Amino acid sequence: MASKVFFIFFWCFIFTFLQGNAQSRTYTEKDVDAQSLLISAKQKMLLGKTEDAIKIYEKLLLDHNESTASYELSKIYWAKEDYISAENYAKRSYDLDPNNEWYLILYSETLNINGYHQLAAQLHRNYTQIHPKNEYHYLQASFQYLKAEEPKEAIKMLDQLENNIGISEEIAQRKFEIYDYLGKEKDALKELQKLSDKYPLETRYLHNIAGYLRSMGKENDANKIIAHILEINPNDETALLFSNSSGKNKDANYLHSLVPVIQDERINLDKKILEIIPYLSDYANNGDSELGKSLLDISLILDNSYRGNAKVKSILGDIYFYHKDFKNAAINYKASKEIDKSIWSVWSQLMISLSIIEDYKMLTEISDEAIEVFPNQPLSYFYNSLAFLEKGELSEAEASAREALMMVANNKNLSYELKLLLSRIKYEGKDFEKALSLINEIPPSYGNNNPKVLEHKGDVNFAVNKTEEAKAAWKDAIKVGGNEKRLNQKIFGQANHN
Repeated sequence: MASKVFFIFFWCFIFTFLQGNAQSRTYTEKDVDAQSLLISAKQKMLLGKTEDAIKIYEKLLLDHNESTASYELSKIYWAKEDYISAENYAKRSYDLDPNNEWYLILYSETLNINGYHQLAAQLHRNYTQIHPKNEYHYLQASFQYLKAEEPKEAIKMLDQLENNIGISEEIAQRKFEIYDYLGKEKDALKELQKLSDKYPLETRYLHNIAGYLRSMGKENDANKIIAHILEINPNDETALLFSNSSGKNKDANYLHSLVPVIQDERINLDKKILEIIPYLSDYANNGDSELGKSLLDISLILDNSYRGNAKVKSILGDIYFYHKDFKNAAINYKASKEIDKSIWSVWSQLMISLSIIEDYKMLTEISDEAIEVFPNQPLSYFYNSLAFLEKGELSEAEASAREALMMVANNKNLSYELKLLLSRIKYEGKDFEKALSLINEIPPSYGNNNPKVLEHKGDVNFAVNKTEEAKAAWKDAIKVGGNEKRLNQKIFGQANHN
């Protein structure tokens, strides 16, 4: 019944279409034949019979040179991702009717995807000469000239559009980006200034100017703009932050200068955190003690101002972690996850910290809880297994490790760490042959650069009376950063392996 309704509707539509067109012109037999083929092709497309539709459209082209047929064929081949055929048919439809805007747009898109950006730009440029108020084609011409690596031509198109329709945010922004790319800072700044002059009370445009001046090293000029923003809106959060900034984004003294900002209740907490994050990233990378102290001082002030805030506790945890104060890191990560249990990275850092300080009782509890909250995170099972291993509960340790191994998917490094963990479990259970088999499953590309793998490999080989292999593995472990004192004791027979 549904198919009957569809065909009734379809033929009523076609009849109405033909009747309406018949009133405006007289159809020849050839026209009627072309229309019949076109209707038939459309019907095939509606029924999903694309190959049949292609044959009909090709006949339309052969017998009637019908531009609609080549246009539809171009769309079909575009959908098939055959962009060369799509371009050929799009060009034919455009050549047959160059005044048809839709033909031009499709032809341009096929040229773009096939890398003929200059030709695509010229198509749009030609159209603007006939339709000087059509914004779309100026923008497309400019875009294609940029892709053709002709930025000056791109600017010309935007200048022409601006002359025709006036200053707009989109035009100014595009010109700014091009001038900035070309290194023409003065011209780029002029584009930002245009918008601010047109909308003098719109602080967003003033912020753009201030930010760009600062990137140019013009701090004094930038500060004047910020002062003007605060005249317009004394509570502008970004301007309040900016006004306290030295612009030297790696400076510990600057962080101390932010204390009034941190204590200013008018400024949103997220903005304060965003101001701190870049310095935390620097501290993680270079470990600068002065920067670390400044970060800790300001974060403790933040913690005092926003008691019981998960984000602040997490940041404090990170600072203590990179300061290698893992006990306090764990305390703050734990406080953060108690407030908001949804942030996986906090749980992860907490378990890492607990493993470093060897608090395996707490690690067992936290990893058990993590498994409940994040049942698909293999790292929770890894630390759960590690905690049980260190407590001597080998069956529980093995169960968690094997659970993790089933879900590591493409995380090869974690799978290798799990193989090491399982090997350690078997070693502690005196199943040395299985321990050796597991440690040998770790490829040299990973194991030969990992002191933990190499040391354990030595231990297992020693346990199965392969003394020379054991000593070689321990020596290699020293070379890649293993504990030299402990490893030398093993090499020279001074260690207790029981």
